[in-house]
Amino acid sequence: MPVEDKPVNKEPYFDMNVLRTGSQSLYGLIEIWKKNFDIEGAEQPNRIEALRQAMVSHGDEIITFLKYNKGLTNGIIELFPPMPDANEIQIVDHAKFYRKIACNIAQVSSISMPELADYLEPHANYIEQRFWW
Repeated sequence: MPVEDKPVNKEPYFDMNVLRTGSQSLYGLIEIWKKNFDIEGAEQPNRIEALRQAMVSHGDEIITFLKYNKGLTNGIIELFPPMPDANEIQIVDHAKFYRKIACNIAQVSSISMPELADYLEPHANYIEQRFWW
């Protein structure tokens, strides 16, 4: 087969170890971020410091994970999928909650870490329905 006739793989290569580290770091950040998120009067964690630590320690890996998942909201929902037995309303509420978190992360990071904020998907297309079930 001539070289010109061979199929070209246009998918970028992602190192699985980098993706694993990025997913673990982002997971830890979201666990902190969602504690008392959007609950008035509740004690709030220091999200700015958690974001700074995550990005200083594993920023490149987190960005690679977000590239792989095609966005911040998609990456978060990949880490926190809805329950397998969730109904349609629960799935939508789940997606809205994590979309709010993604928007908040983008807002907080827009000044000091704009490369992270750049991965927030446009509102109309923020979720690829790639759940694990």
